[in-house]
Amino acid sequence: MSPGGGEAIIPAAAQASPGRGGSESGSGSGSGTAMSATSGGDASSASSASSTNTASSTNTASAGGASPSVGGAPSTSVDGLAASAGTPDPSGASPAPEANAGRAYPGTGFIVHEWGTNTVVSGSDGSLSFGLHHEEEDLPSFVYDRMRVTATDPNIASVKMETPVAYFYSDVPRQVTARVDFPQGILTQWYPAALRFKPLIPGSGPGIDLKNLKDPALDPSLNVSSQYCLDYYRSNGQLDWGSFSVLGRDAAAPFLADAPLAAFTWSYARAVTANFLSFAGGENERFLFYRGVSNVELPARIEALAGGTLELYNLRPEALASVFVVRVADEGGSFLEYPDGVLGGMSRELRAPDPATAKPLPEFMGALSDQVAAALERSGLYEDESRAMVNTWKRQWFSSPGLRVLYLSSQAWTDAVIPLTITPTPDALVRTMMLRVEVLTPEVEADDVAALALMDTDVARGRQHFSELGRFAEPRLRRALTLLPSSAGALYLDELKHEVDRSSLVGE
Repeated sequence: MSPGGGEAIIPAAAQASPGRGGSESGSGSGSGTAMSATSGGDASSASSASSTNTASSTNTASAGGASPSVGGAPSTSVDGLAASAGTPDPSGASPAPEANAGRAYPGTGFIVHEWGTNTVVSGSDGSLSFGLHHEEEDLPSFVYDRMRVTATDPNIASVKMETPVAYFYSDVPRQVTARVDFPQGILTQWYPAALRFKPLIPGSGPGIDLKNLKDPALDPSLNVSSQYCLDYYRSNGQLDWGSFSVLGRDAAAPFLADAPLAAFTWSYARAVTANFLSFAGGENERFLFYRGVSNVELPARIEALAGGTLELYNLRPEALASVFVVRVADEGGSFLEYPDGVLGGMSRELRAPDPATAKPLPEFMGALSDQVAAALERSGLYEDESRAMVNTWKRQWFSSPGLRVLYLSSQAWTDAVIPLTITPTPDALVRTMMLRVEVLTPEVEADDVAALALMDTDVARGRQHFSELGRFAEPRLRRALTLLPSSAGALYLDELKHEVDRSSLVGE
């Protein structure tokens, strides 16, 4: 398939259908800060990041108490779940932001803040698995979508960039332009409507029946094999929102598309005091939103050894900020925080939390929410933005079973991977990206390989093991197949890759 020429200005109604798509060894090994809560309060913890890789001390803390951080400086917990920004309203309405909680917009200047997350599945050897095209959270129907991501080609991406949102703050109303580029990936979903996007879908335009379109960037039924086409359709993604209005801070709240919390986490991201944005097509929102997929090199590689030892290699010259190692099981969860992170070009030994320290999920989630929100605020986000991010993702991060590592990348990495161009240039730009690494330990891989081997004699039981893994069934199966080739497993993989009917490529 040959790519079409140039770029085009696409009317919002024709650009895409609203969708439901909804990767020098150092010392510094240590235990980190162990946190186990005894109450589920939603709190903010202020511990300072260290410039060294010295391990922090280990402590078990109760919510509302203090726990040692790097160098022994205490971190303070403040109770306040009921009043925190982003707390769900029982009616299902959008949560209300708390205007003066913690660090906030100072009231002058033009400032842009962005947060987002990338998700990967890492084998015990640090290799990344393909197949992260399956969705974990539905998006509201008003979100624009190249094609429904759950039916995309699983071989195009090992990194799922999820839910970056950009907030705009200004003391005066102003017109701005914004564009995001993704040199090593494609942008799949966005809101509000973009004036232009690339790569184009061949044949798209006003009056075209979107059900008849096929997207070479994502559709596995299309043969995109030449390097030229691969480069054109599966890299150099771009979204250009053109010019839009940043409304005044005293402006009346405009109409926002409905996204009830009972159905979507979308409205958590609205629970901030950022200026409202208004677009020529009549859409309004608190933020710019986009998602994408790629095979970009991550800031760090994580290897898992037997017995709960992990090794994190920082592949960048810049330091990584806070690192969390999280273990969740049916009986509860536990975590370790390494608030001083990992220096540039260095490695650090991490430990998986001891299952014996697990606390009931509500208590565990409350304590971990506090610590992650504090780390996000140290990265430069405002308090309500940090809470909005945690509330948006805590179900997946903090209650999904498994062992995962969460770490904050440097802004230099984010700027290089997904450049964001805004005019006029903001007085300050903060971009906070959390990497979520689902870690497959040797023990987990052994279980997966055993289930794969079982398919040769008991297909149903072997498949059941993987089907219970949800969105991670495909990447886990792919990893197992690298360790134990299996014809029965390969057949099941083919089914997983194409489990969504082709007719659902376009949201209806």
